[in-house]
Amino acid sequence: MQFVQREKEKKKLLDAYQAMRQSGRQQLRFVIGEAGTGKTVLINQFLDEISATTDQTLIVSSSCNVQSDYNIPYQPFKELLKQLLKDVDEEDSKDSEKEKFKEVFRFCARTVFEHAPDLLGNFIPGASIISAIGQNLFQEKDKEPARSIDESKILVQYVDAVRSIAEKYRLVLIVDNLQWIDPSSVNLLYQLVIGLKNSPVMIIGSYRSTDIDIIVGGEKHLLNKLITEVKISLGNVFVDLDKVSEADRRELMNRMLDSNRNILDARFRDKLFERTNGNPLFINELMNLLIEKGMVVSKNDGVWSNNANLDWDSYPVRIEGIIQERIGRLEDSLVEVLSYASVQGYTFIAQVLSKTMDMPERSILMTLSKTLQKQHHLVTEDDCIRCSQGIVSKFNFSSYIFQQYLYQELSQTQRMMLHSDIARILEDYFKDNIEEAAGDIARHYEMSEEYDKAVKYIRIAVDSMMRLSAYSKAATLIKKSPGLLEGHAPK
Repeated sequence: MQFVQREKEKKKLLDAYQAMRQSGRQQLRFVIGEAGTGKTVLINQFLDEISATTDQTLIVSSSCNVQSDYNIPYQPFKELLKQLLKDVDEEDSKDSEKEKFKEVFRFCARTVFEHAPDLLGNFIPGASIISAIGQNLFQEKDKEPARSIDESKILVQYVDAVRSIAEKYRLVLIVDNLQWIDPSSVNLLYQLVIGLKNSPVMIIGSYRSTDIDIIVGGEKHLLNKLITEVKISLGNVFVDLDKVSEADRRELMNRMLDSNRNILDARFRDKLFERTNGNPLFINELMNLLIEKGMVVSKNDGVWSNNANLDWDSYPVRIEGIIQERIGRLEDSLVEVLSYASVQGYTFIAQVLSKTMDMPERSILMTLSKTLQKQHHLVTEDDCIRCSQGIVSKFNFSSYIFQQYLYQELSQTQRMMLHSDIARILEDYFKDNIEEAAGDIARHYEMSEEYDKAVKYIRIAVDSMMRLSAYSKAATLIKKSPGLLEGHAPK
């Protein structure tokens, strides 16, 4: 069963995009909803719709990582900048597109060099754009040691660079999972909103409203103040999937069911809605479970029908139960792949997974892309980049719920061993750009209780944060584990 178009919600994004194109002024939209409501699916459907009108539009996207003291400051915005500076892959691009991509790459690289020189070496490796701007222009700066950059300078230069790029190309900037945003990125997002008002830039952010509304230890969520100010200054720029009416949720469920020929009766549909409340992820997963158990079948004519004697009390109401049964019916080898991947996190690297499992890289990629993505819809392919060690292929779990369930199913011993393995693999894989992975390596070593090894990478991560003027973030990391920094396990 496939996710269907949310026409009303998609139109809100399309209207904003057209307004940006016609007026040359910024458009901001937040797509919000609880887990499983289809925020990312909606954004992807919107991108598919505008694909034919993007000759002078650059689309880049990133996602915030699950909040951790080890998170790299500005991480989602670093990723956006890297994508704008991503050179064309001769093998993966069509001949008709190569020259366009190369032109974009050269222009963006020169623009960043001219308007945001202090971001080179801090936000992005300077060597990655040498080919675009020329060795002679870059060589003197490339010899300089990395130094601290003031936060105000980061904000100003980043906004200036994006504004200058937008003078030639319209931009669509997408940041997913804003509920996990770090403090530095909140400040940068705010500066982009107020600093690009007169530029042809569309900013789309998505988040789970239930997470934003939570008050922890008397503190509101980092994004709360920005959202309040946006409401006051810009009004309703929200596409809220939590506020879809019951009638529209029922219609969406019926359209999902009717995407395949069927004779599913009214009682079946009522019970399905009762258990899922019209949540697309829950509908999809419960239907997969019913199909796997033979309660919904497709006959020779390809028409799906439900078992008239279906006992709904035998099936879980909560999504956790649905996920448990869904994962439990996979082949053991697929569960193993997903379990190993879950230790890396919501986002994981296929090449690291390959080494962790001691399996051929091609085999892992085939399992992920063909079986777990296309057949079971449990993972989605993310960005693919080249580094000194080869290709880095990132994947995401289709839902954070899957990753958490699989991780919790591992024993403490299994988790510790896998965190240790992953830390060592990351050390080797990113040895030429260790700062980029230092936070992840430190986290994995801490989770494996190899505190002496964690110390080294905590210090690298702290140094990196200090150079980006993320002093409070660095202080939090140091304060969090004083025992680690003394070479002892934290009490």
